[in-house]
Amino acid sequence: MKKKIPRSAGFYILIALIALLTASQLLSKGTPAKKLAFSQFTQLIQKNQIKEAKINVRSNTISGELSKPLKEGEPTKFTISYPGEYEDELTTALLDKGIKVDTNAERENIWLAILFQFL
Repeated sequence: MKKKIPRSAGFYILIALIALLTASQLLSKGTPAKKLAFSQFTQLIQKNQIKEAKINVRSNTISGELSKPLKEGEPTKFTISYPGEYEDELTTALLDKGIKVDTNAERENIWLAILFQFL
């Protein structure tokens, strides 16, 4: 005779949260972004080849979209890492060229916060 292991509702809620977290991470990947060097990014700003940029303050990264691919077949989405002390200069350079700029303080993942609350 097999022994049944009793499972509470909390167990099933935990399994559902893990499944949702996994699904949201897989679905949010989208098109891969091209990793640019910091110097290359500043040159692209000067050449007006940046369409839009999102400054991620907490991780010192900028993600965005190029006006056109650098090479045929390459993605137009990009990401760079930058030294924190250049944040103001980069923002000013982007705005001076009329590039659409957004910022993100990168709040923690809500699903992870909920999951840790139950643990």
